[in-house]
Amino acid sequence: MRERVLMDILKWPVAVWMKTVFHTEVIRNDLDKNEGPAIFLGNHVTFEDAIMAILYTNRPISFLAARINYDNPFKKVIFDLFRIVPFTKGEMDIKAIKELKRLIDKGRSVGLYPEGGRTWDGSNIYIIESISNLIKLLKVPVYYIDLRGFYLVKPRWAKKYRKGKTTMGIVKVLDKDQVKKLSSDEVLTEIKKSLTYNEYERQRENKVAYRGKDLAESIEKVIFKCPNCMAVNSHTSKGEEFWCKECGKKYTVDEVGFIHGSEQFDNLHSWNVWQRQFIDEIYENNLPFANEDVKLTMVENNRLKKRKSSFIIDKDGVRLGDIYIPADKVSSPNIVFTNVVEFFSDKIKYRLKMDPKKHMSITLAEHMLRKMVEVNLKTE
Repeated sequence: MRERVLMDILKWPVAVWMKTVFHTEVIRNDLDKNEGPAIFLGNHVTFEDAIMAILYTNRPISFLAARINYDNPFKKVIFDLFRIVPFTKGEMDIKAIKELKRLIDKGRSVGLYPEGGRTWDGSNIYIIESISNLIKLLKVPVYYIDLRGFYLVKPRWAKKYRKGKTTMGIVKVLDKDQVKKLSSDEVLTEIKKSLTYNEYERQRENKVAYRGKDLAESIEKVIFKCPNCMAVNSHTSKGEEFWCKECGKKYTVDEVGFIHGSEQFDNLHSWNVWQRQFIDEIYENNLPFANEDVKLTMVENNRLKKRKSSFIIDKDGVRLGDIYIPADKVSSPNIVFTNVVEFFSDKIKYRLKMDPKKHMSITLAEHMLRKMVEVNLKTE
């Protein structure tokens, strides 16, 4: 009841804001309003995804949200009001799964993002395959919230919004009988078929302009390997341009979202797929990476300690000022929001807020921490 009252109060101002920012047109809606609870899946392309799903389906939906949000008292109040389900990224969160089942059993819809995080490059590199087991457990119809153009209005790495048209579809993927009859593998196949996503392939055909300022600013959050000189962690950006500080090779980003100046790539997704093949090599040959004056937050028993610190990643472990964490004690590294990398060690969460102009590529930092965890799991 409270969610419906809140929705009615917030619906029109939020709708105006969303229309102003995203210029959204609904091009398809398969939703059966009398169907009861359902699962809503989507590609996590922008910060406002969940808001749009609730707004355009016109029903309360309990979405999974990273537990980090509950460190903020204001967000905790809002999330509690809308029954958002907190979960710990990078871990099997049984408590969150049980809460989703309880909500479905009470007749409430839930929302999930099977990629496990918001896209950095306008495409999905992987989908968490256990999503099919969860769908089989919940036993309700599955819909896909198809958002097109939203990533290009505000790429995760970008500083500013652009202006351009977006479209939305609410597409039925599986009905209740199909969820029951199909195997987990068959459910996964249908989910992957619906959620396979590449914004740049759409743009090759549509060529929709997304106008704004500083179209390349902060792209170095994602780019960490130079295809021209093969340098690592060497790019910076300003305005519509970005370049390698080692060889001086320059590139621009246009209003359609494409990269100019590279002989190999015309889009960020292709560049990202290429550079990811060097992660093992970078881990073996380019460590350590050192960052100074990083904003460090340590979370233990819901208490926060904040300070400025150095942040050094090496094969042996992580050093945060006078704190040394051995590699075998690092777990569950992940990026939250757009500029925070976090990991756990001995029930303490270490959260590091990074600045692309001062520090290493945040996606590279995550890759190095994940590789550290992978290497140490193999040696146990």
